[in-house]
Amino acid sequence: GLWGAFLHELRQRQPGGLDNSWVSFFSYDPRIGAEIFADWVKELPNLHWISGQVPIDVFHQGDLITGVRFADFAVTAKITLDATELGDLLALAEIPHRWGWELQSEWGEPSAPVSFNSLTQRYPVQAPTYVVIMQDFGEAVAPEIPAAPNHNPSQFTGAMYGYGAEAFLNYGRLPGGLFMMNWPICGNDYGEGVERLIESDVSRGAFIQESRWHSQNFAHFIQKQLGRRYGLAEKVFPHTPTAFALHPYYRESRRLVGLTTVREQDILPIAKGKVASISNDVIAVGNYANDHHYPGVQFPLQPKSILWGGRWTGTPFTIPYSCLIPATTDGFLVCEKNISVSHIANGATRLQPVVMGIGQAAGMAAAMCVELSCQPRDLPVRMLQNALLRD
Repeated sequence: GLWGAFLHELRQRQPGGLDNSWVSFFSYDPRIGAEIFADWVKELPNLHWISGQVPIDVFHQGDLITGVRFADFAVTAKITLDATELGDLLALAEIPHRWGWELQSEWGEPSAPVSFNSLTQRYPVQAPTYVVIMQDFGEAVAPEIPAAPNHNPSQFTGAMYGYGAEAFLNYGRLPGGLFMMNWPICGNDYGEGVERLIESDVSRGAFIQESRWHSQNFAHFIQKQLGRRYGLAEKVFPHTPTAFALHPYYRESRRLVGLTTVREQDILPIAKGKVASISNDVIAVGNYANDHHYPGVQFPLQPKSILWGGRWTGTPFTIPYSCLIPATTDGFLVCEKNISVSHIANGATRLQPVVMGIGQAAGMAAAMCVELSCQPRDLPVRMLQNALLRD
């Protein structure tokens, strides 16, 4: 699908190939990735692309969503998709959703806690990371990276322990002497007061600023450890001259209460097998390990990793169409980390290749619902599956 098409384009456009890091089979210059998406948008004459706008209200007719209001305009639609990073439309529309942990008693997930504890209280969701890209300046001297306001170098003590500088840098190596810093061990994951992300615009802004400072301090620490050969990259992200991503990598958002919920059991391998069970209404496939991030905490999970092509990755699993559909609301689909999934299983379903597949399926479903004049819950899933396979 779209993920495969994206990889194909990256292979055509990126000098140095894609297999540069050891965190992923696919690492690429953000400028090239943004260029591909921008080119795709240009190829769609019926797509009206509006950037930089934030939804402030959702229109209802009973249990039917009919559109979204922004500051200067409104959009009405037969089907609305929530592809926001934090499930913002779920909150604005007051569609039932979850935030945080579920106990083992909820769905019998083997890795879920039996009772709420200090971990679930401190980190109600996984920690985001404000990605920063560093650069190897070679013989030149990189500009000094200043410390940011919440500087605490002790937070990074032990970041490279057991890895060494080369393996540490190669974790997120990109072509052209660039390094994506997204390091989980005493690194730039940031989860202090993460619940602020959904409290208010002001509290979300404060969290985002702190997480960016935290990554700046991590880059400052790396430069102090490895020398001025390494500094902040310049102009590697679109629309910003800095080395910092446009926003943090959010690993978890508000999560829909849907017709069905993806649980840990649904992503674990079947007995004596190398794949998870297959749902009848599958519309996307993932294959990542179940990966949770809580700074300073080791959280054990049921293993689902397999050796594939000489590298460790996760047991393949499926995403059902029914986890994109609200239990009681019509005219609406979700298509990001905000699907109906448990906190535990979200550690595998949150990855970009998975959510790209989910997004493609949700877009196809929305288009078919408009053409057939039906609601998402009434769309024949076999028609949707065939359409996705043919596209």
